[in-house]
Amino acid sequence: MDSRSLGLSAKMVPNHSWTVLRMLQAAGKEAYFVGGCVRDLLLKKVPKDFDIVTTAELKQVVFFFLVKRMFNRAIIIGKRFPICKVFHKDCSVEVSSFETASQKCKGKKIAFSQMPKGCDRLDFARFKNCMKRDFTVNSLYFDPARNVIFDYTNALRDIRSKKLRTITLAKLSFKEDEGLSRILRGLRLAARLNLIISKEAEEAINSLSSSVTNLSTDRIALEMNYMFSYGAAELSIILLQKYKLLQILLPFHAAYFSEQGRNRFDMRSTMAGIMAFHRALFSNPNHPVVVLTFASLLYHGTWEESLKFARKNASTAKIFVPEMLDDSGHLSDDELVDKIVHLARQMDESANFLVSKDHLSDAMARFPESPCSDTVFVAKKTLLKIKEIFSILRTGVTSSKRGGDRNTEIRSSLVTAGDVSETRYAIGRIILDTLV
Repeated sequence: MDSRSLGLSAKMVPNHSWTVLRMLQAAGKEAYFVGGCVRDLLLKKVPKDFDIVTTAELKQVVFFFLVKRMFNRAIIIGKRFPICKVFHKDCSVEVSSFETASQKCKGKKIAFSQMPKGCDRLDFARFKNCMKRDFTVNSLYFDPARNVIFDYTNALRDIRSKKLRTITLAKLSFKEDEGLSRILRGLRLAARLNLIISKEAEEAINSLSSSVTNLSTDRIALEMNYMFSYGAAELSIILLQKYKLLQILLPFHAAYFSEQGRNRFDMRSTMAGIMAFHRALFSNPNHPVVVLTFASLLYHGTWEESLKFARKNASTAKIFVPEMLDDSGHLSDDELVDKIVHLARQMDESANFLVSKDHLSDAMARFPESPCSDTVFVAKKTLLKIKEIFSILRTGVTSSKRGGDRNTEIRSSLVTAGDVSETRYAIGRIILDTLV
């Protein structure tokens, strides 16, 4: 299909990605943009990255770019599904090979007779590759040099109808993926892109959801971190709850939402810190001025500015029951300091339920009728980071280093890198945006 009829052209591709693709094609190899980048372009979203698939072997890709010396370096990474990562200045492009995909799935026989009519041998190579992918919306190939999109799974139809459908039978598709991480990836896609999960996929998720505990804790943390990023946290929570995965992965919060009748809610330090903060307030509710002053200290960075902001906004702040109490009059500055220090100390105990099965069981005692899977997947080093984030308030009210006003953007690169000051600032910002 002509990509221009769908609004896609080479102008939409970043220069470094376009250069890698053109050089592979100039070397006589077939090369295409594939997967999420094509999907996002069609949905008028900015792709996170532009992945390439080629008929060249990965060793050929490395050799080719090293000989040309147009890029900083090219290396092969990954054991289960190796790719070549091509670096150029501050950017990188991931290149996979049709050959690698074929070797990975030697047990899956795909016959030429399975191809749609009117297709040639090169179509067959693309068809075999796309049949090994997860969802139809991720199976499109885009060649901007020829302005062509290749669709062998009715992906364009699914994108238009906003449907999430597996390429092969859903139950088999989920089972063939290591540890069933494809289930979490599917829910993430559905939440981020507002897709409707097909009935077949829904039935498979319901029957296999309990098996996600077979995933490694690192993989669960990675998938959950992705799931709660990109502005899709609330929909992700709703989907996890709908398919009974929330009670497995986050049992305390599943029980809380069940009791409250709500469907609301960076698995690393930022999100773990917010969950610990929520648990502390649930266990010991506080007045709006206390919560606002606490969050303001994390965000604004100075006692004077935080106190001024909290007193100004306490009377109009949103009240979330049972975590917050109705405003009951004026608290002196000294009383506020005592309550903030007490709340900060509670954070230590509250955060433990994210990494300790014993602490999780204690927390779940508040919800005796709710199931508890005893699954904990937050790393202990994340717990230490949480405690460091709130340590400035545990022994007395002091200033945090970051500071800033409400128009200052969160520096996501620093949060991702684990910068304590920026993560503290981000948590404060999220709490304040929720309440004011």
